[in-house]
Formats: sequence, C-alpha cells, structure tokens
Amino acid sequence: MHIDTLLQGKAKTIPMIVAIAFTLFLGFIDYLTGFELRIDVFYLLPISFAIWYISKKTALVVSILSILMIYVSDLLSKPYYSLHFIDLWNLSVVFLFFIIVILSLSKLRATLDEQGRLSSELQKALNDIKRTNESLEAFSYSVSHDLRSPLRRIEVYAQMIEEDYSPRLDEAGKDYIRRMCYNTRLMQDLIDALLKLSRYTHASLTRLKVDLSALVRMMLDESARSWPDRTVETVVPGGVSAEGDPAMLQVVVSNLIGNAWKFTMHRQEARIEFGVKKIDGKDVYFIRDNGAGFNMANAQRLFSPFQRLHSESEFPGIGIGLATVQRIIQRHGGKIWAESEPDQGATFYFTLS
Repeated sequence: MHIDTLLQGKAKTIPMIVAIAFTLFLGFIDYLTGFELRIDVFYLLPISFAIWYISKKTALVVSILSILMIYVSDLLSKPYYSLHFIDLWNLSVVFLFFIIVILSLSKLRATLDEQGRLSSELQKALNDIKRTNESLEAFSYSVSHDLRSPLRRIEVYAQMIEEDYSPRLDEAGKDYIRRMCYNTRLMQDLIDALLKLSRYTHASLTRLKVDLSALVRMMLDESARSWPDRTVETVVPGGVSAEGDPAMLQVVVSNLIGNAWKFTMHRQEARIEFGVKKIDGKDVYFIRDNGAGFNMANAQRLFSPFQRLHSESEFPGIGIGLATVQRIIQRHGGKIWAESEPDQGATFYFTLS
C-alpha cells in the first residue's frame, strides 16, 4: 500500500474510533444517571463530527436520519405517548443545531483545506527556490573555477609575447598587449567577486555582539595607512554595537567605509561620519560622506552586481561591493538604502534584525 493511502486511511479511521469511544462514554454517563439526562440526541455529536471530517454531505444525512430515528423510536416505544408542541420544538432546535454546526464546520474545513493547499504550494515553491539556488551556486562555482585556468594562460602568453617579442612590436602592439593583460586581470577580479558574493549569500550565520564603532575605526585607520597623503575628518562615536556575524559585518563596514573613502578622494576637506539613530523604534546605522554623491534617479541600480554610477576612470572599482553588502544585510534580516545628491555626498543607512 502506498504511504499516502495508508496515511489517509489512518486519518479517517482514528477520528471514527475516538468518536465511537466518546459516544460510549456519554451513554455510560447517561446509564449511571438512570437515563434521566435526556442526552440521547447528543450521542450523535461526536460521530457526526467524525463523519463530517470524512464527508460533510454524509455527515449531514446521517445527522438528520439519526435524529428522526431517535424521536420515532421514542414514540413507538410509548404507545400512549402523544406528541406535544414542546417535542416538536426540541426536535427543531436539535435539528437546527446540527445544521448550523455542520455548516460552520464545513466552512472551517474548507478554510483549513485551502490553507493546507497554499502551505503545500508555498513549501513546494521554497523547495524549488532552494534547489535552484543550489544549482546556481554550483554552476557559479564551477564556471568561475573553469574560467580561471584559461585566463591565467592568456595572461601568461601575453606577458611572454611582451617580454620575448617586445623589440619587434611597435607602440600600438605593445599597447594591445598591455590592454590584454589588464582585461584578463579584471576578469579574474570579477570572478573572485562573484565567488565572494555567492559565499556571503549561502554561508552560515553566527550571531554575536559586534562593536561596530571599533570596526569602523579599524577600517578608517587602514584606509589612512593606504593613502597617507590624504587628510580626512572622521566622526565615530564610541559604544555602537549590534548583533550579527562578525566576519560578515566586517565586510559590510569595509565596503561602506571603502566607498566613502574612495568617493571623497577629490575633496580637499573630506569628511566621513558613522553613527546610529532611532527610526520607528529601530536602530538605524549610517555612514555619511561629503563626496561625489549620485543622482537618486539611479538609486535602483546601486545594489545590483557590476552596476556603476561613475566611470572607472574617475573612481576605480568593479561594482560588486554594494551588492555584497546588501546580500549580507538581508541575511541578517535587515535592509539597506541610500540618500544622496550629485556632488553633495551620500549617506548609507542599514538595519539589522
């Protein structure tokens, strides 16, 4: 027997067994009281409900016939018994009671069935999404690794041509070789970025208390050491912390501070500020700069992989940092958004649940 059929059989049998047991219990209570309780009609309740669980139409028919049979047997067992108005009233009330209960339960059953169907469809969709994500992750990982080897070979051969045949090449030929090497390195950087994005999308999450103020100061210090000729005013309040994965939040802070540092590179008086404020009762963290800014009409492209709002010649980069930040923030149950104006700096806000 198929497992589904077996489970369906049990789902129908168990309610009937429980209903019959409860009916016998009611009869036993009625017997102990000398059948003075007049609850014989209510023997039908548990059995009717159990039958309703299997088929609402059958339950309705069984309930009506059983009520009529009880009253007819009551009349036949007492030859001199006369039917009074109160008996008709009782019969009508009990009959109406069963009709209302069964119709109400039928509506509830239909609602539960619909919820079950929707839940099953949702679970199926989630399973499909999970399988798709796993396939995409495996595909991305495989393609990325398969692309590395030919790219390395192209770069090596280009360098060999530049070294061994340089005297035979004119300036245009040498420029072509340099462009080839540059683009193979750029392609390798894009592959690395895709692998990191995939890793942060699916990596396990560990929640600990993280000192965001310390992380921001550390990233600012690293940026200052990398560009010692720049002077940047920084504002970092102490004691700002959050619950999250320490390694992932370090990536978030690193990318946001890195962007703020990069886009203020043309400012003589650059300023980067980190802080937190309450919005609708939630902690909202922000990193603000007075750099190049951007047009909010293009804000929807901001967190898409490899989308750039500035030319590479003006501000270098491959356009994957903010996409990575968004994935990490979403993994933490939060959201990230930005406010900016061209040449007026930008502020990036993010929350963590």
